[in-house]
Amino acid sequence: MARSNFLMNDFNLEKQQSKFPLSFSGKVDGYYTVVEVNETSYGPGEYLIKFGVSGENNDFSEVINKLNERFVGKHKPLVVEMKSNHLSLAGTIPMRKKAFEKHISSLINEAVAQLKELGIHTGDFLYGDTDDTVSLYQMENTFMFLSDRSYQTIKDDLDS
Repeated sequence: MARSNFLMNDFNLEKQQSKFPLSFSGKVDGYYTVVEVNETSYGPGEYLIKFGVSGENNDFSEVINKLNERFVGKHKPLVVEMKSNHLSLAGTIPMRKKAFEKHISSLINEAVAQLKELGIHTGDFLYGDTDDTVSLYQMENTFMFLSDRSYQTIKDDLDS
């Protein structure tokens, strides 16, 4: 969709072969990133932005608090949380294209700046692994960056 093309142009994210939600993935300033955009024709859509973080620091409460402080009164994502080893930002898509671009771009840029400021490095979405095996995987309707170890863990869980 042309409305989301700025994710490819401004952030060099690759559009994935998914229709619902639209998914874009890659590295933004060195951080594994997945952006999912779920637009609907009958009302406001939703977005989900995920950044993989390294497992070296397991207390991510500081990054959550700092991001909430940064976003107060500005972007107001509905969700700012850490799941496993990925930071998730989710919310409602602004209706106008320019507002949508500005909103998502600001969230991505500020989140990456905050992660860098706190010295948090990128890693896979489950354990925060940083080895050469990290790749993009599609699990049901979502994309995740996983190492071989993380993929095997999820595969074993699904098999059982």
